[in-house]
Amino acid sequence: MAVQRRCTSRMDMGTDADSTLYAAELQGINLALTMAVVEVDASAFKKQMNIFDDNQAAIHSLASSEGKSGAYFSKQIAASVESL
Repeated sequence: MAVQRRCTSRMDMGTDADSTLYAAELQGINLALTMAVVEVDASAFKKQMNIFDDNQAAIHSLASSEGKSGAYFSKQIAASVESL
């Protein structure tokens, strides 16, 4: 039996002048992975988790983020994935 649980998290990204939609999408992925790390750390075993994002540019940028807008978030995402 699979148990489904929905979690939400919010973060202030500032105004439109402070941050781009692209950076916000990357931060959303980062927040989801942070929740996944907490969930895995709280249990004795790894679980299957799905993270959905509809921004293809953000998803593709995770493969190579050097020198791009949002590279800081991409590095955080990579670190979170490695810790899982």
